Amino acid sequence: MSLNISFPDAEKRVYTLISKCRRIYHIYGGCDYHDEMHWQLQGLESHIADCVTEKDYEGVLEDVETTFRWFKYIEKIRVLQENLPPSLFC
Repeated sequence: MSLNISFPDAEKRVYTLISKCRRIYHIYGGCDYHDEMHWQLQGLESHIADCVTEKDYEGVLEDVETTFRWFKYIEKIRVLQENLPPSLFC
């Protein structure tokens, strides 16, 4: 899959997605998925730590997007858990 994103766009997209992942972590990270979310953020930060060039950011962008989708799934799960209606017959 080839991404036609210029360096400033790729870098901005990477940091925007990581920021969104952090927001999801801070809002929904206190329960079942806390540790996994923490390690995903640590992995993202170490993955982009050495990015300097356009190719570097383009190279990590796919991994960052995949990790962001994972965070979005966790967010959906947590929203469903928090809005679970009470069961009457337990």
